[in-house]
Order: sequence, then C-alpha cells, then structure tokens
Amino acid sequence: MPNTGFDDSFFEERFHPSKPVFDEQTLRRLSESQDRATKPPVLKHLEFESGLDRETVCYLRKLVKAQLEFASLRGFLLKDANHPVKFTDSATYEQQMGSPLPANIPLPASRLDYLPVSKVYSVTIVLPQNLKPAEVRINLTRTLFSKLFGEIHFQENILPQEFFQNRPWHYKDRITNTSDILELLNTLDYPSERFRDHCKTEIPEKEQPNNKDPGDVIHIKVRDWMQKWEEQRLGSTETNLLQSIYSEFLENLKKDPVSIYQKVISQIHNLDALLHLSLPNDEPGYRHFEKEHPLQFLRSYANRLEEALSLIGFLEEVELQFKQMEDRELLRGLRIAINTRMRELRRDGKARPYLYPELEQTDTMKRLAAKFPLKMMKWLPPGTPMDSWSKAFQKMEKQYAQSIYARLYLALNVMDLQILEKLEFLEKPYLGWSRTDRS
Repeated sequence: MPNTGFDDSFFEERFHPSKPVFDEQTLRRLSESQDRATKPPVLKHLEFESGLDRETVCYLRKLVKAQLEFASLRGFLLKDANHPVKFTDSATYEQQMGSPLPANIPLPASRLDYLPVSKVYSVTIVLPQNLKPAEVRINLTRTLFSKLFGEIHFQENILPQEFFQNRPWHYKDRITNTSDILELLNTLDYPSERFRDHCKTEIPEKEQPNNKDPGDVIHIKVRDWMQKWEEQRLGSTETNLLQSIYSEFLENLKKDPVSIYQKVISQIHNLDALLHLSLPNDEPGYRHFEKEHPLQFLRSYANRLEEALSLIGFLEEVELQFKQMEDRELLRGLRIAINTRMRELRRDGKARPYLYPELEQTDTMKRLAAKFPLKMMKWLPPGTPMDSWSKAFQKMEKQYAQSIYARLYLALNVMDLQILEKLEFLEKPYLGWSRTDRS
C-alpha cells in the first residue's frame, strides 16, 4: 500500500522537465488515437433546478460532458448511465430538505444517496449564487468529479473486486491431489480432530503421542507421509485419512475462517522475515488489515507475492532475449522495459536505491538517504519511545536493503548495464576482429 501523501519529492518528480506535458493539443491527439467505436459516455438523467438561468445550465452540461470524456480517455467508466445528477441552488435545497445548510459548509456542496429500488446513486450538487469566480468553478469541477469518479466509481468498480469481499475464498474445486493436501497440512500445522481419532483407534496406546502438541504431531506425521508419497509407498488407508482430514479442514474453514486465517498469517510473518515483501511504509495498513480484516491482509500479501513472481518471470524472459538478441533497436526496447519496471518500483516506494550499498551513490542519492529518517518517523508505531528511534530506523533501512524488491531492482540494474555494454559494443565501428574475440 503506497503512501498517498504529496511531499516535495513527489512534485519535483511529477513536474520534472523530462516528464510529458498533457496540454490541450496532446489530449486531442490522445482522444483521436482511442478506439471510438463505442458511443461517447453520457448520463441519461441530468436535472437542473428551474430557477437556474440558461447560461448556467449550458455551462453545467458542458462541464459534465467534459468530465465524462476526460475520465473515459483514462479508462474510468461508470457502469450505469442512469445515475441521476441534479444541480440546485441553496434556497431550493433547504426548502426540499426542510432545514438550512450548516453554516460551516461552503458552496458548491454535494450529496450522494443510494437508491436501492433502481440500484443507482443520486448526486445532488448545491450551487452558490455566483458561478463566475475561478475558485468556485474549480471547486465545482472537483466536487462533481469526486462524486462521479471517486465515490461512485469506487462503489461500482473497486469494492466488488475479490480483494474487498470480506468473505471466505470459495473452494469450487476440491483438492484431489494427495501431494497438494500434504503440502497444505504441512504448511498450516493443522490440529485435526480426525487425526487424533486416528491415533486413538489405529496406534497402540503406548505409542500414542499424548505429551506432544497435536499440531506438532500431525506436522511430524505429514512429513512421514510426504516421504512415503515421494517413494510411492503411501497406502490407500493413509490416502483416505488425508482426504478425511482435508474435508474437516474445509468444514472448519467454513465455520470459523478467522482462526484459519490467523494460522496462515502466522506463516506469512515467518516468510516475510526472509522476503520483506511488507515494507515499513506498508506497516500501518497491514497492521490494520491484520487486526480488523485478516482476509484482506491475506489477499494483499498474495498480490505482493504475485507481483514478485511476475518480476522474476520478466527478468528470466529478458535474460533469455538478451542472450539471443543482436538487433540494436530491440535491445533498446529491452532497456526501456527494464527502466520502466525500475521506475515503477521507485515510484511505489518498494525500491529505494539510495539505501543499497551495492550501488554507487550519487550526490542526489546521498541527500535522499540523509532525509529518509524524516519519512521513517511517520511509520513508527504509535507510542514508540524516542530513545528507540535510532534502532527502529536501522531496522527499517535493513528491511528495504534486504527485501526481495531490492534484490529484483539490483538484478534489473545489472541486466540494464549488460544490455548497455552490448549496445556500445555493437555500435563500435568494425575494426577487423570478430565479436567472439572480445574478452
């Protein structure tokens, strides 16, 4: 979960001269380059209070149209065009509501209501008397856009995604592969009642592990079963028992999912001590998820794992192409792809090159490293004693420097340097020796 704050470094990067400027001409070219086979987005129910003059209504129609087109160019589309949007003045709104607007609410103001019968959202914009000041028009634009493509878009397109569904994962297909069941049980140390019953009925009393934790016992037994499975010595009785334990696991997952989630989260903490996929700037959000929404914690970490695996796959593909590629344009394209990934890692705060001793530190990187403790102060748990800050900062810096993202960033950097070296060699004038003679 990246930090959404806007500090000086954000604006320095955003408005750097090397960044593209999206002026009106650029936006027009972008619009023309889009596939315009579909109709331009519209809202079917625009309502204007009868007291609004014609010039104001014309301006508001253009504003709505411009916002819909602007959002469409960037992939923001409302799923339903039937959301009513009503523009009214404060006097009419107060009369309809039966109470005056609070004195501390500046105009333009907005209100969002859900209409359960038609399953749409109703937006009401309360206008000031004078719309001509630039500040008023800016606030009106921001207010309308935040309702349409902030709140409504979030409700329609973001919350329905699986990550935000606070319900257990659906097991549509049972695991039938014995090795997968063994891996699941081995990972969770699942304390099965059916395994205990098995011990009581199948194992002689003197051999029963009465003094051991049930989770430890099944963990030891699962290892034995895994070895038998690899050696193809696992019998049908043991296979049936494993299927029975797995069925019990699914039943308990349905009855009490939180206890299962907590076991998985415990395993994740052990894994993250090695990978550091959860970075210090993520800690406040992850702590909240773990305490309040454990399923979202698991989904978020699963997304991180998938991202890391995707980067590893990208590196493997780039390395393969690099070895086989001699075309300079294609090699330059590989460099662009690599640098794009590196820039994304830096932008999201997952890679911080100024903390990597493997890289030569420029003056800019040294300044960023010197200012980094100011960022880390925001990530300290509430109530952290000041005398322990230095040790906490050292721990955070170590997490960044040893994270899987740092390893991947450094690998991308090495690959970029290798491609650059190859390009320089290919661009050298032919001097009479073969490429295989290069030491």
